[in-house]
Amino acid sequence: MDLDVIVTDHHLPGPMLPRAAAVVDPHRADCNYPDSDLTGAGLSFKLATALLARRGLSAPDLAGVAAIGTIADLAPMTGESRAIVRLGLEELAASKRPGLRALVAASAIDPDNPTVRDLGYTIAPRINAAGRIAEAELALRLLVSDDEEEAARLIGELDSVHERRRELTTAALAEARALADGHSGENGPVLLRKDSWAPGIVGLIAGRLADELARPVGVVCAVDEELRGSVRAPQDFHVAAALEACAGLLSKRGGHAAAGGFSLIEGNWIAFQAAFGTLPRPYPPGLASRAERAGQLAIDLVLPASRVDWALAAQLERLRPYGPGNVEPVLAITGMHVAEARRVGATEAHMSFRMRRGLETFDAVAFATPAERPLPAAGDALDLVGTLERDTFQGIERLRLRVTDYAHSEASPLLARRLPRTPASPQLAAVG
Repeated sequence: MDLDVIVTDHHLPGPMLPRAAAVVDPHRADCNYPDSDLTGAGLSFKLATALLARRGLSAPDLAGVAAIGTIADLAPMTGESRAIVRLGLEELAASKRPGLRALVAASAIDPDNPTVRDLGYTIAPRINAAGRIAEAELALRLLVSDDEEEAARLIGELDSVHERRRELTTAALAEARALADGHSGENGPVLLRKDSWAPGIVGLIAGRLADELARPVGVVCAVDEELRGSVRAPQDFHVAAALEACAGLLSKRGGHAAAGGFSLIEGNWIAFQAAFGTLPRPYPPGLASRAERAGQLAIDLVLPASRVDWALAAQLERLRPYGPGNVEPVLAITGMHVAEARRVGATEAHMSFRMRRGLETFDAVAFATPAERPLPAAGDALDLVGTLERDTFQGIERLRLRVTDYAHSEASPLLARRLPRTPASPQLAAVG
């Protein structure tokens, strides 16, 4: 039976397009579509809705699924991707589909109001885990399930796979960090290889290290007769362009600005290491005015503690959804004193703060705080840097600061902001 095949893709196309009824890719040289930042999920969503509309039909939850894929693929939160995510979050909150409801209920902090953070940090990782270390069909069956009992069983299976993926990633990440220590003091691209790593987690390792090191990171493992790798990078390094620069050494390559993947033969490994590792930052030259550096935080707004209120939260809400290209504003809050600070979590990996501002108290939490960093003492004056979020505790909604960094006020790089006519530093160096 003859079939008309439509191919959709959001990566940079090669010189030869596949034979198909249509090849839909906004990066085609002959495409004048105004938004080239749509992800594969976004393109599929638009194609599906267009085909359904021709027959006067629609399908529920398509935007919800497309939103998950858009966030998982690190799309810039601008243009149509931003609109898809905004619409998708509304659909996920109101979905009647048992599979989607089970996924959101198991993953979101507030299932009635899922957020971009939920999509990126808990929902998408659960879906991806199936394809990384098990069978992708497990996640697909959950997404399309219309049966409550089946959905409950599938989310249980998916959670088990997700937990196994986390264990593998934690172990591999520790090994990758040890390898990365040999490249300390550098700022260029780095390639890390261990052939025993599972190919499904190399992208996760690359992403975590790229965030920690603020530099482009490629992570590589062996799969049968070839090497496979994933690259993640800060905004001053275009991953797809970098892989294109090394195209002659690669068997396959694909990606976009923030992420990409590749494969190559063993005989090209040393040459590829040299070619990729010597690419400059920013890349391509002129992409950004300066390279990002580890230990530096760009701060959007410095405020006294008295200005952190519900009115500010409402203004920030209007800027959502956040993501690449529309990052969540980072606030520096001055003028707070510690009422209580303690370590929390099963392994005491996080810090919980109860802060005082005058007669009021304000909650803050710092996740994954190094064990060697001492707890501030009650009464200490701190400057806090982080993002403002709504949190529900014992049924009561409150404001909370998700802390990225903090410093004692008398030694804080923000001290100059509290002195008259003193130039302000746009960055806070990491403490500890």
